[in-house]
Amino acid sequence: THKDFGSGDRICYHGVTDMFRIPKLAAAVYASQQDDFPVMESSSAMDVGEYPGAIIGQTYIFTNCDYVEIFKNGVYKSTAYPNKKAFPDLPHPPICPYDFIGSALTEDEGLDETTAANLKDALNKANSIGYIMPPQYYLKAAWAVLHGRMKFSRIYDIVTKYFANWGDEQVSYRFDGYKDGKLVKSITRTAVTGLTLSAKADCDTLKEDATYDVTRVELLALDQNGNRVPFANNVINVKVDGPAKVIGPDNFALIGGARAFWVRTVGKKGDIKLTISGENLPEQTVTLTVE
Repeated sequence: THKDFGSGDRICYHGVTDMFRIPKLAAAVYASQQDDFPVMESSSAMDVGEYPGAIIGQTYIFTNCDYVEIFKNGVYKSTAYPNKKAFPDLPHPPICPYDFIGSALTEDEGLDETTAANLKDALNKANSIGYIMPPQYYLKAAWAVLHGRMKFSRIYDIVTKYFANWGDEQVSYRFDGYKDGKLVKSITRTAVTGLTLSAKADCDTLKEDATYDVTRVELLALDQNGNRVPFANNVINVKVDGPAKVIGPDNFALIGGARAFWVRTVGKKGDIKLTISGENLPEQTVTLTVE
């Protein structure tokens, strides 16, 4: 494209899909505005290591669900609804989860309702925007400390536990999306403990006629919960058995945890077997037929 894109290589990296027609996060914003099928995508991997100061900040859920229930480490925390105030003109505004603490300050920490409510407001705000908050949230925190007669060690334990998740061995978040009272989509975000490779062809039957036929094969690096791993850049090798060949290189790296390649026929009919292998990824096979 033209010279005015900041990447310096004349490639436009923003947009709804990448150069391989694989949807980016922005695609979920548009897809969530229809009602034909359920959509739910989180703007964040919920991994504190990706953010300065371990502050994840505001997360957005792009969805056409009526509401989303939020779970942390398997425990229900709160229910979030579309943010119609911030996005009044969208059919399905994004959902902005805010409360990841729930009733933990009363049930787990033994604080009274009033103390817990004020301290939770301050902690949720800090998790959303960081330490620099409007003065009223510092006043709420101070009031909670005085009213609850908490010692410094007690305050320290609570803040480090509920602010930025410091001290947790591993945090798991789950977002359950409901439509008309029924669970239709669920997302689980936690630390990556295993990788798998998804390989799918757009079409598994090719037609050899007056000219050659082509299909696209999409590759995604997925974690143990089926989420795309955006920092995966594993090298992939494609081996073709049968009457076909890869258009372009058959050895390449994933970009943002994804890649696609095209396969074309070569004038013959028969079965095609694509063997796709990658470093630290399980081998996958895709079977095609040329008629």
